[in-house]
Amino acid sequence: MIEDTRKGMGLWVLAGLLVLAILGTGVWGAMHLSALGTAPGWYASMDGVQIEPVQPEGAQEGYEYYRLHFVLTNNSDQDVYVAAWNLGVRPVKGYEYAVDVWDPWDESITLEQESCVPVGCIGDVELILEVDPEELDTKTLQITLDPYGETPLELGEVELP
Repeated sequence: MIEDTRKGMGLWVLAGLLVLAILGTGVWGAMHLSALGTAPGWYASMDGVQIEPVQPEGAQEGYEYYRLHFVLTNNSDQDVYVAAWNLGVRPVKGYEYAVDVWDPWDESITLEQESCVPVGCIGDVELILEVDPEELDTKTLQITLDPYGETPLELGEVELP
């Protein structure tokens, strides 16, 4: 009877060690997944920034419009779509919506028709900015790659002329 108790106790110890090993692996894995979640998933940069005033067709009265042009290098593992929903331009300080990427809505354009900079490529980006001069506290603008649901990536700053 004493031997049966020792065998039972040994099995309980082994079972306990197995549970601790599983929990330890789970905690270690969760810590590393958490670190991955905070890292930006996009790796891109912009060069050769140019900005100039323009008057596009369909412009609203009371706003100023600028053509923003730069070269985007996409070192991400995903294509970067060059669209208003993917690229953000905001004043460095002041009212957040004083500047926006002006992109008249067209229901006929599908995602496959949007211009993009493919993975590992360099492409020209041209955006039209709509600026509310009454709400603008600074001429310095922050440009970001801001895909929906992802960590935004700051590409750089530009000064309005």
